[in-house]
Amino acid sequence: MNPQNLKPFVKGHDPRRNVGGRPKAILSHALAATMSEADAAAILKAVVTAAKKGDLQAVQMLWDRSEGKAIARQESGDPGAFTGLEDVPTADLIELLRKPA
Repeated sequence: MNPQNLKPFVKGHDPRRNVGGRPKAILSHALAATMSEADAAAILKAVVTAAKKGDLQAVQMLWDRSEGKAIARQESGDPGAFTGLEDVPTADLIELLRKPA
């Protein structure tokens, strides 16, 4: 068996893909080139002001950029069926639940 036959494409030269592709972050680079620090500060101030007034989109925008976007979690199994905690003593679990977050 020839190992070369198992790898039909040279790395980076897959004919099924657009290897050159579109340059990444075109808009980000253009925005950074045209926006001053004063512009960015003014925009941030406007978003914070909107969030303080109760604009939920502004709150979400600030949250996403400071904490990172929430990751969708997918559970499997029956409700309440937890795994991975079998080795933790019950007293330790209760103590962990009592601690403030």
